[in-house]
Amino acid sequence: MYVKKAVYDEWENNVDIGGMIEDLTWDIAEKLIKSLDGSKCTQVILSNEIDDAFICIGGGNNGFYNVFITLDDNESFYDLINPSGRHDNILKLVTGGQLGDFEEDICVTIDKVLLASKTFCMVGKVEETLKWKYRS
Repeated sequence: MYVKKAVYDEWENNVDIGGMIEDLTWDIAEKLIKSLDGSKCTQVILSNEIDDAFICIGGGNNGFYNVFITLDDNESFYDLINPSGRHDNILKLVTGGQLGDFEEDICVTIDKVLLASKTFCMVGKVEETLKWKYRS
């Protein structure tokens, strides 16, 4: 597996008691992702420590998530896109314990999150069957 480590938050009385898991397996990564609820658990970062590459998944409230991947030592960023979402429709997501405004076109459902995450975790690449927006 390409990804080696997970960092996750877990909020209790406005204090982050989350942690880190090394020697990560896909089963553990999947459980962390599925635990995102936009309230107690709001963000998971799955990384390969050698390449400084990671996928960040946030949200979970109202069934929507925001996902981005960074490669090349934070030189290349890819945002997972919701092709049926509108840029002018704003959704409220909680990521990293903070409520934020996110355009609907960068808010995706769990099926897309899991597919993108599994591909990145296994091979360290963006899932080509999904739509991504590149930003540098």
